[in-house]
Amino acid sequence: MRHEILSLKQSTVAEIRSYQKPHVDIHNIMIATYILLGYKEKRLQDWKNLQALIGKTGKEGLKRQTTTIDPVTISEQNADRGYQLLKPLDIEKVRDLSSGAATFYVWSMNMIEEVNSIHSAGK
Repeated sequence: MRHEILSLKQSTVAEIRSYQKPHVDIHNIMIATYILLGYKEKRLQDWKNLQALIGKTGKEGLKRQTTTIDPVTISEQNADRGYQLLKPLDIEKVRDLSSGAATFYVWSMNMIEEVNSIHSAGK
């Protein structure tokens, strides 16, 4: 999955960022992605704030953060909230809306699965 994120073109990330009023599913995918990265949900509800985060580059860039995060650092609470946001979505519908958003959907679901696996192994 990290390979898919790495191969994601910057133009695809820019496309997601360029949406003025994204489909609710795209917004929820990006909220879930950033929650898993440790950001507070309240700030992510406003698309303008998300656009600013998506536009960051370098160490704070979305691609860098998603390819370097260690699932051990993601809280169970954040994984659960991400899952609540993503569970109702249909990946095929998401792909039709945006292939870039679909990549972040799959990345988020994989991270949630890893977090749940880590925490259930520790119990």
